[in-house]
Amino acid sequence: MAGEEVLEEKQKQFYRDQLRSARAAALADAEGFLAVIHTLELMGQQMKGKVLNLGRYKNKLTCVADDSPLCDETASKYPAYHTTFSALYDELRRARNDAVHQGAYARILTDHAVDLAIILEDALMPNSECSKVSQFMVRDVVKAEWWHPVSYARQQILKHGFSYIPVWFENEWRMLSEYSVAKYLRASPDKRNDRLVKTIEDAEAEKDGLDLPTVEKKYIVPPGKPISCILDRLDASPILVVAPKRENEPERKDELVGILTAADIL
Repeated sequence: MAGEEVLEEKQKQFYRDQLRSARAAALADAEGFLAVIHTLELMGQQMKGKVLNLGRYKNKLTCVADDSPLCDETASKYPAYHTTFSALYDELRRARNDAVHQGAYARILTDHAVDLAIILEDALMPNSECSKVSQFMVRDVVKAEWWHPVSYARQQILKHGFSYIPVWFENEWRMLSEYSVAKYLRASPDKRNDRLVKTIEDAEAEKDGLDLPTVEKKYIVPPGKPISCILDRLDASPILVVAPKRENEPERKDELVGILTAADIL
């Protein structure tokens, strides 16, 4: 990479997704702030055109963060609730050079790393009225199959902190909720162990079995759909982002390429 550069839209989207993943990793690990630092270094290297230390990336990354009022404006108005991007960045820079990060100190660093990631994510968020679903959706969707055991669906819901998980079942998209799994497993405590190892298909077929409602068509949209057109649909279950099958592949099912919730456009 020769010379410094400004991030293009595709690059902004990539780094926003990287920050999301890093923030999720930090939230899952009380000492997981390094995931955010690694993303900052990746962005800095991209923008400066060479590998430097974290401190040398600050000016470039601050220019990116300046696109969000969270960078400085909100901290100036509400210092009891927000910290400036500059202060958070300096704290992480110092932490990057420390040899030991343990206990309460590491947990505070992780909390502040999450705050910094939220600022940069907001700065990288597309603001145009023409913004598409594809610019906000979460890719690499975790889903379940009809032949998976209920235990696997439960594991994925708990592991990722999901409220819903999509399932392709009987040639249509269904949505399995954490409530449905909890109700199914706890309705008959003496049957819980047996129900955990049933397949989703068999569990759904039982009388008073696993509730697996069909996803309404309005909650299935193509990636090119404008965000402004689906805002009123984000108050219920997640939106499934599906790429329609091609005319020359009639046997292929529509491809699930993303999922979208209200949290993704905050």
